[in-house]
This record gives sequence, structure tokens and C-alpha cells, in this order.
Amino acid sequence: MQEESNWYPRAKTTLEELWKEEGAEVFRVPVDPVAFDLPDYHMLIKKPMDFGTIKGKLENQSYQNPEEFSSDVELVFENCRKYNSPDTKLYQLAERLEQRFQALWGQNEAVDV
Repeated sequence: MQEESNWYPRAKTTLEELWKEEGAEVFRVPVDPVAFDLPDYHMLIKKPMDFGTIKGKLENQSYQNPEEFSSDVELVFENCRKYNSPDTKLYQLAERLEQRFQALWGQNEAVDV
């Protein structure tokens, strides 16, 4: 367990940095298809993910390895791009935040190479 948890502080810091990014508030909570009138959301998005859920999983030490954490963060952006068209602000925000994530987290993945 000790070995697995060594990457947790870096994951937590990475998520905290993403959390503070301009526009990131839309990714902090699960998408509410009813409130936003998105009746087809769950038909298109089979595995919803958001920063708040990731934060909870980090706090509960639910991730078994750094790849699970990274996959969930990437899923936030993938879902956004899947549901929104490239000309929307949400899609563009997902692109920008994903680049920020890759810059922050890339140093972690270098260990796996």
C-alpha cells in the first residue's frame, strides 16, 4: 500500500491545479442532464466523470495506480468532447484543460517509461 500511495500527493496537487483553472468550475460536479436539458446525455456518455468525483476517489484512496487516476481525468475531457461540437466553448475548454493536465501530469508518467 505504501508504494501505491507514493503518487497520491502528486495526483492531488495536479487535480488542485486543474480545479483552480479558469472555467474549470463546469468540470467540478457531475453533469446534470435534467437541469441543463440534455435528454440524450446518458445515451452518449456511458461513464460520466468529473473533478469532484475524482477528488473523492483520491481522498478515499480508491485508485489502485496512477493510470486509473489519469484515465479518469482524461475521461472528463473525452466526455466533454464527445458530447459537444468542436466550435463550442466547452469543447475548447476541455482541450485547454487537457493540455494543462498533460503538462502537469506528464512528469509523473515519465516514471512509467
